[in-house]
Amino acid sequence: MAKSLSYQEALTQGLVYPGSEQEALKLTGGGKGFASSEAFKKAFDTSYQAKKSEVDALTGKVQSLADINKEANRLWSAAMGASTKAYGGALNRYYGYVQSTDFYKQTSPSYARWYRVDQTRDLINREIDRLASQQKGLSGTMEQAMAKYKATSEKAVEAEKRETGATEAARRRLTRATGGLLAKAGVGGMVGTGLPMLGEGTSSQLGEEGQLGKRVKL
Repeated sequence: MAKSLSYQEALTQGLVYPGSEQEALKLTGGGKGFASSEAFKKAFDTSYQAKKSEVDALTGKVQSLADINKEANRLWSAAMGASTKAYGGALNRYYGYVQSTDFYKQTSPSYARWYRVDQTRDLINREIDRLASQQKGLSGTMEQAMAKYKATSEKAVEAEKRETGATEAARRRLTRATGGLLAKAGVGGMVGTGLPMLGEGTSSQLGEEGQLGKRVKL
């Protein structure tokens, strides 16, 4: 069941995603009012999914750079193992590959063509480390935020179960109490009077000759 929460209550309960406080504040007019718990949950999920997309993008970049390094190393090794006659062509294939990558085009120092493979690898590895660190930070924040969010959700479910159980118990008590009153009134009787229901008892004698109307000898 959705409940009205202030911004501070939602923040305490983990329903505000870290770094997305402004989005949550808008729900309560800058923290001056209240919003439903469902509205806070929706805002949390939107922020969470956005951060997940960032992490996925970083993962893709890291993998792409790792693939570049792998292929660059392969081509360099092929050039170093080539015969004197084939060496020039093999080395050019290495240079051509490195220069064709997005990483080279984005960094492209004027002397990049003359980098040895270990120097190129170092540049890429530094970029991988930077991206991986950023990815780890985002993932850590996501895990902590989701853990707190789940804890709050589980508490809400438990509270709802307790409330439902209390309502059901009250209904059973009422049913038992009503049954007791009916039993005290007598089965088939008029509740609270002890009298038979209309149409029962003396009414069955209607139509038979009774004492009224007979002559009485004095």
